[in-house]
Amino acid sequence: MTPITPQPLEWIDTAPVRASRSRRIAQPPAVVWEAIADHAGWTEWFPRLVAVTPGPVADAVGGTRTVDLGAAAVEEEFLAWEPERRFAFTVTGSTRPGLRSMVEDIRVTPDGDRACTVTYTMGIDPVGGKLLRPVAAPLLRKVISDGLAGLAGHVRG
Repeated sequence: MTPITPQPLEWIDTAPVRASRSRRIAQPPAVVWEAIADHAGWTEWFPRLVAVTPGPVADAVGGTRTVDLGAAAVEEEFLAWEPERRFAFTVTGSTRPGLRSMVEDIRVTPDGDRACTVTYTMGIDPVGGKLLRPVAAPLLRKVISDGLAGLAGHVRG
């Protein structure tokens, strides 16, 4: 793995490229969290993921996992782990060049007794920064939207 510069959670607010999407899911936070916290299960609902392998600690801040995207793999370290509320990580390594830094933040907010809103935000610093910015944000928004749609379908919300 090539090292990627890890960033703190607040970096996502000032990342060179940032994208965010929200989706209301007709399931309570506990049901949605169960799917988010099931690392290996991400391949069932998040498009383009081939495998997700949790590290020795995978359910706490400082825990890790490796995500196989087919054409590349990335190592992630958790920055936030708040059951039924928040799941965030920074990328620490990649098998492919092209990324200087990346942080992802997923927030689950109750919306009544039987639903929640999931807000998924990605921040990246790509190699070639200014040249890629016009296309990177729309691409990230599409990836996030597809992931949220897959999550909603997976939990049947």
